[in-house]
Amino acid sequence: MRQRKLKILVAALTAALGLCVAAAGTLAEAPEGGARGAGRAAHARSKQARPLRSSKSSQSQRPQRPQRSQRSSRPGGRVRQEEALTFREAGRVRVRAVDVTRGRPRLEFSSVQTGRRLLDVTAGASDPEAFIREPGGSLMNPFVSFRVLRVRGLPDPLVLAVAVRPGGSDHGFEATVVGEAGGGLKVLTPADPPYVNIQGGFFVGDLGRGRGPGLVAWNFIWEDSAHYGDHRYEVRLYPFDPARAAFGLPVTLQSKRKHASGAAALAELGLPRYKNLLDDFPAIADYRN
Repeated sequence: MRQRKLKILVAALTAALGLCVAAAGTLAEAPEGGARGAGRAAHARSKQARPLRSSKSSQSQRPQRPQRSQRSSRPGGRVRQEEALTFREAGRVRVRAVDVTRGRPRLEFSSVQTGRRLLDVTAGASDPEAFIREPGGSLMNPFVSFRVLRVRGLPDPLVLAVAVRPGGSDHGFEATVVGEAGGGLKVLTPADPPYVNIQGGFFVGDLGRGRGPGLVAWNFIWEDSAHYGDHRYEVRLYPFDPARAAFGLPVTLQSKRKHASGAAALAELGLPRYKNLLDDFPAIADYRN
């Protein structure tokens, strides 16, 4: 695992050096617009790497790794992860996490018995352009992974999907929760899904203090500190609305003091020590430190 993390860092630095060399070549070859034309070209290239919402400055480089063999989904996709689950109404359902070249990763839900597609969920709604996968097996390509949750007071089972946006010194994580409601499968999270960085986290379960079950997302607020220094934190609570069978609009809290971790910020705000579900995804373990 340590070697893999080192490869990710070296690949990001190598790609950054390549961008610098390319920019220098553009300056040398600029026509009569000179540096002004080259500057516009370099600016256009830099805009292609959209930053993360918090610590967002280091996620544009995409080095390459050898492509691995994966099962085929529908045209344009490769299956990264697959599991069959039993839902009360839908019965046996096959859930697949799919990599899509020149597109965003997606989840596919289909009937095991008939093969009929029940639901498709395209990941990366928090920043659509940034979650588009490039050709090849780059370590910096976005992907989606999922795990199954069973939580009292919520539809059972739940599929928690986490879309990962790799970067050089930080990574981004977007959460989507799918469950069965109203006789069918549906996305339970808001249209603008929760998004955090490495220092952030997600939790699904009892919110505490009589709030009932829900979803929690916490992330640091990057103000004037170093990237991995102490920060104030923002916590968003999404209580589950049984009438809508979905997570409601978030209640947002912010810590007054700076903290080295989200757990300390939760304590300041009088919230439970929520278990960070990002720590239970083996597929994204290399992107959590």
